[in-house]
Amino acid sequence: MNYAELAKHIEAIEGAAVIGSVSSERFPLYRIRCGQGMPVLLSGAVHGDEPAGAHALVEFFRNHSARYEDKFAFTAFPCVNPWGFEHEQRGNEQGLNLNREFKEDTTAEEIKLMLSLISRYRFAMDLHESWTGASRVPGAAEPDGEDPNEFFMWEICKDKEQRVGATIIQRVRAAGLPICTWPKIFNEVNTEGVIAYPEAIATPCYAQGTSFDAYSERMLTEHSFTIETSREWPLEKRVLADIISITTMLEACLESGQQAK
Repeated sequence: MNYAELAKHIEAIEGAAVIGSVSSERFPLYRIRCGQGMPVLLSGAVHGDEPAGAHALVEFFRNHSARYEDKFAFTAFPCVNPWGFEHEQRGNEQGLNLNREFKEDTTAEEIKLMLSLISRYRFAMDLHESWTGASRVPGAAEPDGEDPNEFFMWEICKDKEQRVGATIIQRVRAAGLPICTWPKIFNEVNTEGVIAYPEAIATPCYAQGTSFDAYSERMLTEHSFTIETSREWPLEKRVLADIISITTMLEACLESGQQAK
């Protein structure tokens, strides 16, 4: 699917709007806003060669969000990197890895547009895909190390009692999808598919705090996620894992709200 086709699907979603255009090709950058209640931030395709997050967010707002819109106010950027999506490139037209550009002095126009429009959220979730050695685009092996061909995630939440990663893992596994159980991923401690920050941080490029999840936890929310499916899987399985991740966290928020009452 090219970006024009994806854009048609995004435009059909109620609450979708163009917030600007990016790259020399002036691709429209979209934001989706709908619902009322606890604010939630969702994003996909920060890396243009990881398209499943964009497809998952289209699927979520088409077929799943309605049952949550009386409890949550959604803000979503379904495809952060339109140029990369169109050209199947990790970075944007300038070759920037947008997941290192979440900082106030960024030169990436995509990130400038986003940062001007986001505020505080109950949680933030960014949808990514991992590349194995066989499928990775040459020159895109950042950070150093081998990518799993299984589901895993980063969860940033200082309050360990509020963490939901283990429940997400349980539900993804119950759907028949494989979970990475390596002791370490990129030299960071992996606990049955969850790399929990701040205690597990060990990768220098992540320690800089300019990835979307780190920026979100520092500036926008106390709870953020990066979800990783595998590019080796069929698209429908990657989308399924992303939908499970989103809905599991939404349900956890509702449950914690009921318990607080």
